[in-house]
Amino acid sequence: MSWLLRRSGGRDTGWRDLTAVIATTVQSGRLLVRRKADDLSVVLDDLAFVEAPTSNNIPLPRMAVGFRPRYRLRGDWYPSLGYAAGGSLGITALGYGNLYFASSGVAMSATLTCDAAGVFPTSFPGVVAA
Repeated sequence: MSWLLRRSGGRDTGWRDLTAVIATTVQSGRLLVRRKADDLSVVLDDLAFVEAPTSNNIPLPRMAVGFRPRYRLRGDWYPSLGYAAGGSLGITALGYGNLYFASSGVAMSATLTCDAAGVFPTSFPGVVAA
């Protein structure tokens, strides 16, 4: 444990829950972010929506300064239970994000990690994840 603190310089926001700031009504699950030193992690924790838009693309809240990827972050999300197809998650270096191919009631899971842009944040978005 002490090695981890020395390596990151103790700069760790812990997991932050951004679920409450998603504009589309969430059925279940969470959107989590964490900055640990210069690493940024984004997690879809069985995130499901009551009703996905007809475009099946769901905009995410803009990531706060200090919680943005150094370069465009793109990765796949996978359905948590028995659905055949998944989709993708994208976040730009300016902090704008989108979930692609989301469907109503389908729980999505993903963990994406990348280099974070900017200085370590002094204020943290969302709430502490339980």
